[in-house]
Amino acid sequence: MLTAENFAKATKFIKENARLLDLRKFEYEFEGGTAVSVLDALSSYQNVDGGFGHAIEPDFRLLNSSPMATSVGFQYCLAVDAPAGHPVVEKAIGYLVETYDREHGYWPFFTDTAVNDYPHAPWWHRDEIVPPSEENWPNVSAELVGYIHQYRQWVPTEFYDQLMTRAKENLESTEILGSFFDCLCWERTAKLVPEPMRAQIATKVHKSYVAMQLGDIDGFQEAPIFAVAHHPEAGFSSVYPQKTAVLLQKSIEQQQEDGGWWPMWQWGQYEDVWPIAQREWAGILTLEALHAYKQFDLLAKEL
Repeated sequence: MLTAENFAKATKFIKENARLLDLRKFEYEFEGGTAVSVLDALSSYQNVDGGFGHAIEPDFRLLNSSPMATSVGFQYCLAVDAPAGHPVVEKAIGYLVETYDREHGYWPFFTDTAVNDYPHAPWWHRDEIVPPSEENWPNVSAELVGYIHQYRQWVPTEFYDQLMTRAKENLESTEILGSFFDCLCWERTAKLVPEPMRAQIATKVHKSYVAMQLGDIDGFQEAPIFAVAHHPEAGFSSVYPQKTAVLLQKSIEQQQEDGGWWPMWQWGQYEDVWPIAQREWAGILTLEALHAYKQFDLLAKEL
């Protein structure tokens, strides 16, 4: 249980350290803030082409738009139930329609290698842009399918039909998913698409987490538990409820003296920029922690 005192420390940390976007999202969830204020802050990360960039994902500082950064932008849109008619949404959907690789049936993380020209974590470096294997297709394409469906009024019918067919082909191509990142991408889409696809996704995510045999882990490495088990009905927490409870309590105890939760990874390069990204991540992770504790009823009752 996160005490009222520690919740207050986390609140202070967010207000003093988080990006404006994450502060507005915190205010929306915990202090009666508005969706409009979140979307206004989000718009500063959107480019003229409709895609998102400008380090909205702090581990790569690319100013230009990318499908990966745009997936992060849509996560904020969904968090506040952004209406389809909002300009941020309409423009972002247009960007996704334009950047889908129709020849190979996927969205690349990046449309070119310009990410290398900006400070970035080593795992985001790209020597070339190549289509993924079928196993690796879900990250990031599966997630973007959900946003296309959610806001399909801006999507040409022929493209929408082709995309949904492609998504179903991938969903049926393997028995299990390769990583929990793939699970998270499909889970985000499952909340948006109709049956029977929603049930198919849920079944595959469940089978995948069972196959990963994560019941004995002490914790995820780079991903904190509250980013994976963000809700009692999330894939990991539904498969490993007892382990989730243990890891969430452990994460509560990992709150720092300054009130925040800090990233457990390092870049090992761009030492002048990493501290900036690290602090941005601390704001994001602290908000994610509070969100998960709220969903699991782990916030002190006096809040």
